[in-house]
Amino acid sequence: MWHDNFKTLWASWSIEEVAPKSKNSATGSVIDALNLAGKSLSKVFFGGDTGYRTVPDDKDENEVPYCPAFKDIGNVFGSFDLALLPIGAYSPRPYMSPVHCSPSDSVRIYQDIKAKKGLGMHWGAWVLTAEPFTEPPQLLAKECQKAGIPEEDFTVCEIGETVFF
Repeated sequence: MWHDNFKTLWASWSIEEVAPKSKNSATGSVIDALNLAGKSLSKVFFGGDTGYRTVPDDKDENEVPYCPAFKDIGNVFGSFDLALLPIGAYSPRPYMSPVHCSPSDSVRIYQDIKAKKGLGMHWGAWVLTAEPFTEPPQLLAKECQKAGIPEEDFTVCEIGETVFF
């Protein structure tokens, strides 16, 4: 029997846009002129419902192991042009940490996958867990500052807001 208690599973995906190799495409002459055929144009990582580590009730989250898969993803597929990472629904940590990232977890994933830009998601739409619904973006800003990530590189948007990267 397989047991996944106290394990962190990856519930995410990524997309890569690659320039077509065909010279017959409508953009073929531009692709050929810029020598882009077959090259990666952009990569997006979607974090989904995922956890970075399992935080037991009696442990500080910085003292427990984290999921190494994100560094592997960064090494194999990175760097990502945009990472859409969950930052909410993380409290209480012993219950939610295996399946939902805290803002500090998301900052670490951002670094692990070698993202160039990040957008915090999975927060503020409704009250799902114990943290105040306005807390995730505030903590994200603090964690980014601690990690030396400029505010414009990993941010959030309002519900319904359109942002461009």
